[in-house]
Amino acid sequence: MHASIPAANTAAAQAAAPGAAPILMTYKSAGKALQCSRATVRRLIKGGKLRVIHLSARAVRIPAADVHALVQQAA
Repeated sequence: MHASIPAANTAAAQAAAPGAAPILMTYKSAGKALQCSRATVRRLIKGGKLRVIHLSARAVRIPAADVHALVQQAA
């Protein structure tokens, strides 16, 4: 029998919760998390170190998990 996951632990609940960590980040927020410029974030994407998700023709987001993984690799 599978244990049910409490609603507060689901990704949707965490994303909707005030103060919860974002699932997707903008270039600006990724740069802030990595303590680098937006241009460096673009270079990391071009170099294949970060993935992007295209929400529309203009809206691009970076998975927060990828940003955190990059920080862990560097540590």
